[in-house]
Amino acid sequence: MKRKNRIKLALDIVMLVVLLLMYRKNVLGLTFHEIGGMAGCGLFIIHILLNGKWVLAMSGKLFSPKIAWRSKLNWLLDFLLLLCFAYILVSGIFISKVLFTVHMESSSFKVGHYAVSALALALIGIHIGLHYHSIITRTPARRLPLVLRRVTAIVMSVLILGFGVYQMTATSFFHWMSSLGSVITASSAFPEAKTAALPAGDSMFTGAAGGGDADTAANEAISPDIAISAALTAPVKGNGSGGGGGNGNGGGRGKGANQAADPSQLGPLLLNFASITLAFAVVTAWVDAALLKRKQKKLLRCDIPEAK
Repeated sequence: MKRKNRIKLALDIVMLVVLLLMYRKNVLGLTFHEIGGMAGCGLFIIHILLNGKWVLAMSGKLFSPKIAWRSKLNWLLDFLLLLCFAYILVSGIFISKVLFTVHMESSSFKVGHYAVSALALALIGIHIGLHYHSIITRTPARRLPLVLRRVTAIVMSVLILGFGVYQMTATSFFHWMSSLGSVITASSAFPEAKTAALPAGDSMFTGAAGGGDADTAANEAISPDIAISAALTAPVKGNGSGGGGGNGNGGGRGKGANQAADPSQLGPLLLNFASITLAFAVVTAWVDAALLKRKQKKLLRCDIPEAK
């Protein structure tokens, strides 16, 4: 059982790292982005299969009052993550520029791909937070003295939460999270749906200072509700030397479609987006610990007989 738990933990770490690498496609290149995206979805399916017995047992007792709300919340998170990865995979195939030829110039799929990816980042953090204690028990940290563990947990929580919130504001995370509503509404009016505008820079999440590319350069001068359709249909002329890197005429799918990789940004990429998902994990872990402590106090009061 211990060996199986270590394998599951190692698989989860690999899956998390692969997924974090997807949030800026220009770091390792568009080809790696598309292959890695499918690999990440595959690893999540393996994760579900390894916990298949628990998933099946919970599915049959989901509405039973005897099942703790925490177990139901874990089941709900797994279900929502499954929906997220399914949408990310399908929308990724539709907007693929390397592996598939299905390519559909639809703003709803493109914005949906980014918005659901932002939601998945938050859900993964909540999932980690709910499994905080089980994760700690599988690491050497469990051997530390209780006082040292608590002090370390508080210091690390403050640092992670502070840096994570900063990264949420420094990247387009809040922009994409706010786009979820428009993506759901747009699905009923595909393909003419109007959705939130893409921020400058066609990476999954880019900061306000990120450079634009051929698909999104028009956003700065066009109103939000028509920016995407204009950016996706506008031809790219000449040999652009700016951030777009477009080369040739047509729909902007020249050399600029697969920008040169920049592995030097690998460390900052992992640090920045790991801090975002871990910020959600920190908040979830502290809330979960507070609720558990409250429940224990309530049970303790019930066990103590009243004085006569």
